[in-house]
Amino acid sequence: MNDDQPRNYKPLIYVVVAIALVAAAWAARPLYREWKKQRYLGKAETFIQKSDYRNAALCARQVLTLDRANIQAVKLLCEITARIHSPDLVTCRQMLVDLQPNNPTNHIALAEAALTFGDTTRAEQSLLRVPAANRDNLAFHQTAAFILASQHKLSEAEAHFNAALKLAPTNTLLRINHAVILMQARDSNIVADAVKTLEQHINDPANGRVAKQNLTQGYLVQKQYDKAVTLARELTSMTNATFADELLLLSIMHQAGRPDYDATLAAMETKAAASPDQIRSLANWLASSKQSTRALQWLTNLPANTQTDPRVAVCIADGWLATQNWSGLQRTTATGNWAEAEFARYSLQAKAWHELGQNISSDAAWLNAVKAAGNRPHIIAQLARQANSWGWTREEQELLWQIVERFPGEKWAPSTLSELLTKTGNTRGLNRLAGIMAGQNSANVAAQNDLAVTSLLLNIQLANAHETARNLYGKYPSNAVIASTFAFSLYTQGKFDEARRAFSGISPAALEQPGVALYYGLVLGTNSPAEARKYLHIAVGNLQLPEEKALAEDALKRL
Repeated sequence: MNDDQPRNYKPLIYVVVAIALVAAAWAARPLYREWKKQRYLGKAETFIQKSDYRNAALCARQVLTLDRANIQAVKLLCEITARIHSPDLVTCRQMLVDLQPNNPTNHIALAEAALTFGDTTRAEQSLLRVPAANRDNLAFHQTAAFILASQHKLSEAEAHFNAALKLAPTNTLLRINHAVILMQARDSNIVADAVKTLEQHINDPANGRVAKQNLTQGYLVQKQYDKAVTLARELTSMTNATFADELLLLSIMHQAGRPDYDATLAAMETKAAASPDQIRSLANWLASSKQSTRALQWLTNLPANTQTDPRVAVCIADGWLATQNWSGLQRTTATGNWAEAEFARYSLQAKAWHELGQNISSDAAWLNAVKAAGNRPHIIAQLARQANSWGWTREEQELLWQIVERFPGEKWAPSTLSELLTKTGNTRGLNRLAGIMAGQNSANVAAQNDLAVTSLLLNIQLANAHETARNLYGKYPSNAVIASTFAFSLYTQGKFDEARRAFSGISPAALEQPGVALYYGLVLGTNSPAEARKYLHIAVGNLQLPEEKALAEDALKRL
């Protein structure tokens, strides 16, 4: 080409412009995504104001597809599910806990949600994660009171309500909730006073609805069925009535044996069929009221596309489980995707295969369930509870070990695992658990003592066990359990006089505790056989660890 000939730069310019445009578009992506998130958040809030909760939830979930850690979107979902009284509130509260694990308010809110939908165990576990410094507040005391009341520990529940009333003596809702607790008392006079308190608040503009909801339960306790039905009908006729109000009316009619119950149930089945959330609520209520067969008849006649919805499929599977129809359970759990509840599909599939005698398939399904639980301690805990309910001790223990080792914040897990290990006489497991707990917290005196005594029983790591027992006794000589461990340490070393002196500061009543009496009896056996028998007999019928039983039986034979 002649150097004097003009060059054609157009192709190069096009390439440069194209590259610039692509680069600009790529650079603008984060801004565009942020704009989309804010747009969806704004639309969600607008839909909430219009009470269009379905579209509000869709917009909030669109935000989460763009940003799974968007706290504002999760909070909106919590608000939406709370307003429609959806069981998904528990899942939303858990999402918030996962995003902000150090916020005690989130743990209390999760406990409240779990309690609302009948999961007392999860509520208690969540409340245990609230630090001691953040417990003296209204929300914590109220939630703790309701949990304790559900466990029939009314005196302890009362203590929490009294603490709450000191914090908010003029809080009307608190007094209503206090009355709800008192309705569970065995004393009919206390129940009657609680009902009167609720009756005084049914016309309260702010809290009348809550008072009416709970007053219906009070009338049920008193078997005043006509009053309960009348009040429940008032709730369902209110402009802000929910499906939960209709379920309350249905529940009362069922308990009262009303002749129009079947017709009312049929009408609710028809109404709920268009909404998977309502299907789930009604199916769960039928199951809780021992009508699983009726629930299955209804659920299995719904349209096929409705039956495969994860919310509905779970209910169908629960129905097969309740009626012990293992082939039906296997069919329902064989395919599909239950989204966040995929772990439940696999676990129920494992149960079906187990009952059908297909153990290899059962084990594979259970492994899939554990894998689907991932790093979610609340889901692992749910699987552990399920394994417990089926009598699958090995699977339960494995899951509890996971929680103890991987999630130290789950304060409930060590005690649950300890109870299981003790019940099954697993001393090596208790030793391992004590080692983990002592390692996680060097100030855990109970774990250090457990590590020492189990090491002595197993005849392992004796030097450390002797040293730990001596150090603990030096700090807590009047603690009967610690004194017994130190005495046992001395006894195994043949230091019998020192072993007897270790019990010198322990009260006679404490010496008769089975776990203490064993070691006191062993020590007494070295010079007071008659007295030793008394304490060994106290211990021998109450010991669960095989090594302790062997010690007691051998000592009695020698005396």
